[in-house]
Amino acid sequence: MLGDLLAEWLAVQGSGSIDQFRRAHDWIARSADIMAPTFEAGRWLRDMSALGHIEVDWESGRWSTTPLVVTRLPESDGLALLVGCRTGVTLQAISDLDVEVLQLDQVTQTQGVARPSVVLLQYGGPDDLDAVSKALSAEYVPCAAGQLSQRLTPPQLGEPAAPPSYQNQTLERFNPRSLRWGPADRTGPQQGAYRYEHFGRKHHLFLGRDGWRHADMAAAVFAALREVNASTLRWRPDGNGRDVGSLYVDWGAPLPTLHQRCLVLCSGFTPHFFDRAFTGVYDNVPRSIAGAVASSLGQHLETI
Repeated sequence: MLGDLLAEWLAVQGSGSIDQFRRAHDWIARSADIMAPTFEAGRWLRDMSALGHIEVDWESGRWSTTPLVVTRLPESDGLALLVGCRTGVTLQAISDLDVEVLQLDQVTQTQGVARPSVVLLQYGGPDDLDAVSKALSAEYVPCAAGQLSQRLTPPQLGEPAAPPSYQNQTLERFNPRSLRWGPADRTGPQQGAYRYEHFGRKHHLFLGRDGWRHADMAAAVFAALREVNASTLRWRPDGNGRDVGSLYVDWGAPLPTLHQRCLVLCSGFTPHFFDRAFTGVYDNVPRSIAGAVASSLGQHLETI
């Protein structure tokens, strides 16, 4: 699978520039006659970050791989997840394990290079995972999703900023009701989230009671949602007697990286999307974790 091949390249490199990765990604896509839009390499990196395989510093234009981790899935009845990019040595070690290994295809993408396959380990007890971790030279974390949910913090607005130029034709304001960006009102500033393009990159600002502030997209969007008390997260129980279900997140309110990673580590799979409902769905999410994510974003979690 091309996704596994590209992830192995990341593991061998260890770190590098985003531009370097874009070239490697686009070359692999062309070699397989895959039509990948210009933004697809960045989306691939974001998904890899959500999966916990890499860390990305968009400001400096760098990425780096994370250490291998073996971690239990919450409420999973004996399933653990391998997190991190795998080298050929790791893949050979996986094949020699004394536990059952399930290598599953990642959620199907509508376009571009597939994401790396999901490696699940079926174990009998915690001692099994200790032995597996040592065999793979990985760290054992009892339940990364649960631990991360207890450390989530609200996205923070940045330093004070100068107002944007209202002559900039790319200036847009976020509508927290429709969850859409649209042309900003040129007659004067209104409180809320703004974005504009500068040298090919989108920049985000938030205008609040204390003036203009720099922000990343998630901080600006969720600050705007809090102003109107709008909720974009809904949780539905699976109905199997466990307090586990699916978390639905509206497209227009993308989650911060750590919040998304917390949810992805509940199953090992990136969210699947429903075009008609305009939502992304995270599976195998305990209500406690869904509630922690919503609370840290200043959101009310609806149960459906």
